[in-house]
Amino acid sequence: MRSRFMNPIVYYSVKKIIDAWDPLNLFPMAPPDEYESEIRSICERIEAHPSWRESDDIEHLAKFIGDRCDGDFRHYDWAKYMEITQKIIDAIQE
Repeated sequence: MRSRFMNPIVYYSVKKIIDAWDPLNLFPMAPPDEYESEIRSICERIEAHPSWRESDDIEHLAKFIGDRCDGDFRHYDWAKYMEITQKIIDAIQE
């Protein structure tokens, strides 16, 4: 278990974007914390790899987000993962 607190700006930015995307189309029937595991792992990844602002790392982060949120289903294409990743980066940088 990590003793470090998660950055609230990162957490709420990621949560807002992932919940709005609703990659598995579970809302409004799902509970508000439906994507909590995915959101936390994305936040941890962002905080553990501060170089995510670089282009190669943005692609790695997009792949990670696709793997975590879309898994084996692959309902979305690469462009969607990049779009979501860019939205997260933009929100964190504001």
